[in-house]
Amino acid sequence: MDRIAPMPDGSAAVAALDAALNPWMEGPDNAPALVLTPCYHGAPAISRLWAEARGWTVVDPLSRSHIMQSAAAAEDWLSARMDSTSPWVLPRLERCYVRTPRGLAFIRRLLNRWAAGALGRGLMGCDPHAWVFLRQVWQGKISHQLALQPFSAEMLGQWLRTLAGMNQSDEAVPISFRVAGGGPPVLPDPREGAPGAAPRSDNGFTSPYLRMLAGFSQGHPGIARVLWRRSLLVPPDAPPPTTEEPPDPESEAKQILWVRPWKEVDRPHLPSDVAQPVAFVLHALLLHGGLSADQLCPLLPSDAYAVRHRLQGLRDAEIITQQDGEWRLTPAGYPAACDVLRREAYLPDPYIT
Repeated sequence: MDRIAPMPDGSAAVAALDAALNPWMEGPDNAPALVLTPCYHGAPAISRLWAEARGWTVVDPLSRSHIMQSAAAAEDWLSARMDSTSPWVLPRLERCYVRTPRGLAFIRRLLNRWAAGALGRGLMGCDPHAWVFLRQVWQGKISHQLALQPFSAEMLGQWLRTLAGMNQSDEAVPISFRVAGGGPPVLPDPREGAPGAAPRSDNGFTSPYLRMLAGFSQGHPGIARVLWRRSLLVPPDAPPPTTEEPPDPESEAKQILWVRPWKEVDRPHLPSDVAQPVAFVLHALLLHGGLSADQLCPLLPSDAYAVRHRLQGLRDAEIITQQDGEWRLTPAGYPAACDVLRREAYLPDPYIT
């Protein structure tokens, strides 16, 4: 599985971000910049990789216990790590606040000083949904703001095809991905224009599977990759591997790997009549990029026992998982969680300003 759908190294995304940030880099030294990137992909934030490539200081978030307990500790953290004499990147702004009066007071001070140029040249990364919320509690302005745009079905197809070739040698037999049971191609053919290659639209290759994947994942490549891995048939579920012989001596043979039809892909879901308190839990976890149970309970209008019971139910449904003591949305469960929150009108489109 890791050979066919590995974790991307991020080099292409870093190069694209570098090009997009070039006008900002050539501007005033203390101008702030913001990059909106969804965090549900299991890989380091693009802004962190960009900072490491440039040798900039990477600022990890202050622990939420310090934010909630000590204003002095929060100020000391801010002064020590964001030196106006050296450039820095804070990759996960959504993890630097808590939705309490003290937590919001700290994030306002941080954003005010950043926007005013008092912290030097600094780039922040933030989850788009968290940024929509923060814009409601902070009225400042950011001169440079970038957003990772959703991938189209054609873009996802090319990206997944690129991932499949990352660990293949030049001499390896090309892989053709097809719907199980002898169905049509799912991804672009490795040999453009080859006999039997999938049909192409004016914008590139497309397939029913890719269109469903792009719609369900909301064009988020990290989420799409997780669902793609769930779609691949691997032993013992897979049909016997086959090799398609070339139709003529000048063509290449292809190894065929089978993909589940979209309707058979295992996708976490929640009932349409999910209780409102469950939506409260999902909303808090989404806006903060994850919380421990102790941090979550004070933010909700429910007793701790009820909150923990709902967390267990969401974990059993594969909507959330617990990592390093914190509850977070899973990449595969993210679309279902967003559907619930949109139905409850808790989730405006983060890309509409």
